[in-house]
Amino acid sequence: NTYTISVDDPELIEVRSEGGLLGSISLRYVEEDSRIRGFYYITDLSLGKFPHLGIGTACLRFHIEVHDEAICAARADGPKMDDGSHLVNAGLPFITKMRKLGLVCP
Repeated sequence: NTYTISVDDPELIEVRSEGGLLGSISLRYVEEDSRIRGFYYITDLSLGKFPHLGIGTACLRFHIEVHDEAICAARADGPKMDDGSHLVNAGLPFITKMRKLGLVCP
């Protein structure tokens, strides 16, 4: 199968195939916080249709390449955030792996 990754909207990464939209990652841009200036914060991971194919990794690499900003996510042991984001199910090992690869801020 051939997949197309779109990052035209910097707050939305979409994965498509000939059959249409397969999944997405939603992000929110944060101007700065106490640790880092200007980054994208993952608010929703909806890539469950194709686990362990490297597509999520490719999505984050491509977003960083195009938009040249860091990507952050909720803490593994953190509570549900005000924006609704928190790590559950497959999101937890995915974000843990992306942190080890240096694609998501620790």
